[in-house]
Amino acid sequence: MGGACSSRSQVHESELKLLLLGGANVGKSTIFKQMRLLYKEGFEEKDRDWARGCIHENIMETLIDLDAATDDFGVEVLEENEELVDEIKPELLSYKVRDMTKPAPRLEIWDSLERLWNDPGIQAAFQEIQHPTHQEAARKDRNIAISTGYFLKQLDRIKREDFVPTDDDILHLRRSTSDSERIDFKMEVMTLVGMPAVLKIDCVDVGGQAHERTEWPRHAEGVSAVLYVLSLSEFCSFGQNGANVLQSQLDLLEMVRETECFGQTTIIVLLNKVDILEAKLKGLNLSDTFPDYTGNNDRDDVVNFFKVKVAGILSRKKEDQNGQPLPDAGSASANGDHQDMEGGSKEVEAQMGNIIATCATDTELMRNIIERIGQSILQKTLAESKFF
Repeated sequence: MGGACSSRSQVHESELKLLLLGGANVGKSTIFKQMRLLYKEGFEEKDRDWARGCIHENIMETLIDLDAATDDFGVEVLEENEELVDEIKPELLSYKVRDMTKPAPRLEIWDSLERLWNDPGIQAAFQEIQHPTHQEAARKDRNIAISTGYFLKQLDRIKREDFVPTDDDILHLRRSTSDSERIDFKMEVMTLVGMPAVLKIDCVDVGGQAHERTEWPRHAEGVSAVLYVLSLSEFCSFGQNGANVLQSQLDLLEMVRETECFGQTTIIVLLNKVDILEAKLKGLNLSDTFPDYTGNNDRDDVVNFFKVKVAGILSRKKEDQNGQPLPDAGSASANGDHQDMEGGSKEVEAQMGNIIATCATDTELMRNIIERIGQSILQKTLAESKFF
């Protein structure tokens, strides 16, 4: 990390390296796309062509899976629509083996897709899957993404020959990060003393699948802060090993915290997908999967519960491989709304400022969060260097 400024009247410049970490399907890629949208050139024509093909494929796959799910919920499609899936499957198969930027599915296939989507049986299955008690089973057993309704409800727009995916379309399109991706950009902020500063940010998004996590330490050198992403909407999900997915993400955070190469690195935790969390809490109780929770079953109380859990992890004393305490990385205080914790330690309270609730698809919210994170890390850097 470096910076240069010959006088207080000049604009201070500082370089920050951020490492974006987290488990699979937590929303890291969406946050990465937001950085590109907000601070780089945005999405290019080739990105929109690629997204267009992915959206078409997603719609066909989802409707085929919804048709299969009707048996699960004891509903049936209309007799005149029973053969529609057989018409769609060959188109999907040919679509998978060709260039994703090729033309959209044939016009007659769109007619079949619309008829199937508007079928009462498919609509009933879709409504069942949207219920919190069925969402996770649908995603696991039928590969139906929770966000699939965003595209299905806009078939009239998407089927048009001149359809070009919007920024929101690309942000809602789910995909896993493979290997790692890097983005560098500049961002203007103000220091706490009102001094203008330009941050040169280098952010690396590393894949979150289990087999990719061994690569995380390789990117640790020179890191100013780790942005660790949790998906609160996974509180009711269970992996193939039977473990609660959100608890596994918390355990993974603890592993990162205890990894020696991150020993003196500030960790900022983003509690993502609070919008989906809020929807799920209307049909599910957090205490069913987290028995130690005794608060109200509403978003704010649940978010605060996990903030306290995360703060507890971040505040634990770290040890090196010889069992000796590592120096504390300190708190960059990325979140301005510190919360008092009855009976909580000062260490836990200090870490509460590094935990932020987010909805990664909300562009303006992410702009505020990214700039607040940059400002707080810069302030910590200036304080350590005794710049002020």
